[in-house]
Amino acid sequence: MDDTAGFLAELFHDGVVKTVTMPPPEHGEPPPHIRVPAVDAGGQRVIDVFLLSDASGWPGRARYRYAGSMPVRG
Repeated sequence: MDDTAGFLAELFHDGVVKTVTMPPPEHGEPPPHIRVPAVDAGGQRVIDVFLLSDASGWPGRARYRYAGSMPVRG
């Protein structure tokens, strides 16, 4: 995968894997942690945080595991 196309991020959460294309980080940077806007079960806006768990396919692919959710302060 070239530097302009981005990279595939495999997000693992509650036994479900979602694959998304993420924008590329700056040239030569390691895979980033990922934050995804979401809504929790109570209807509140949150940010789901995913931490890097496997970078063996970097720079084309990286795997992440769900770490938790943070409320959106507004």
